Order: sequence, then structure tokens, then C-alpha cells
Amino acid sequence: MMRKGIFTALFAAAVYLPGCAAVVTIVAQKAYEDRSTAGQITDAKIHARILNLLSSTDPNLPIDVNTDVWRRRVLFTGA
Repeated sequence: MMRKGIFTALFAAAVYLPGCAAVVTIVAQKAYEDRSTAGQITDAKIHARILNLLSSTDPNLPIDVNTDVWRRRVLFTGA
């Protein structure tokens, strides 16, 4: 019975820890940015709208075109 609990805990850790590392990395990057939180939110909203427009034009377009938004300026790169 104890062995089953240990296996379940190890399995859960193996599944959830890689995602946790990604979240910690993103949070650490956001903490050291020189933009305000409001600026980051504005840029995220702009990025979401652009992705929505690209995907409504062509479903493969967000895969082929990379968009970076920094201080309300947009950079498109890709094919």
C-alpha cells in the first residue's frame, strides 16, 4: 500500500515539475523586465489580438509568423 502511494507521488512530480520550471522561469523573467506590469499587460493584449487576427486569416499563419511586442511596438518575423 505504501509503495503505491510513493509511486503515485513520483508520477505526479514527474508530470507537474517540468511545467513548474517553465512557470518559475517566466515569472523570474517578468520580475526583471524594465516594463511596468501595466505595460506588460498591454503588450500581452496586443499580442493576443494579433494572434487572433492571424489565425482568423489563415490557421497556419501564427505558426509561420512570429510576433514580438515590446512597449506597444510589434515586430513580425518568419516566413
